[in-house]
Amino acid sequence: MPRQKRVIGILGGMGPAATLALYERILALTSAECDQDHLHVIIDSNPKIPDRTAAILGDGESPLPAMIEGARTLERAGANVLVIPCNTAHHWLADLQKAVSIPIIDMINETASLIAAHRPLLRKIGLLATAPSTPTFTRML
Repeated sequence: MPRQKRVIGILGGMGPAATLALYERILALTSAECDQDHLHVIIDSNPKIPDRTAAILGDGESPLPAMIEGARTLERAGANVLVIPCNTAHHWLADLQKAVSIPIIDMINETASLIAAHRPLLRKIGLLATAPSTPTFTRML
């Protein structure tokens, strides 16, 4: 029996540049000698998903319904694993996972596992992120 090919679904658009950066990384890290050697990737890039930071801070609509819609679209299209290039969107990962039957890679846990495996003595890490421009967040600073 032939091995099932992985189809990666990218739940993107949060933001579009992060989606592009992830896809570029997938292409760059794939050992391919021709087009046909590359992975099958389906991208749902919806920049209209409500602002994640505003929702977390209680100043905006939940992005979860739109994220579920995108994840289900990718699943119906044939993706058998999902990735989300938006760190903040991982706030809803558990609820999103309940809405689809395919696994979603937890970028934050994967990063922590990689750090623990390759830098076991490291006790503190730095995180670079953009500051949201929501009025509530600005007031918090």
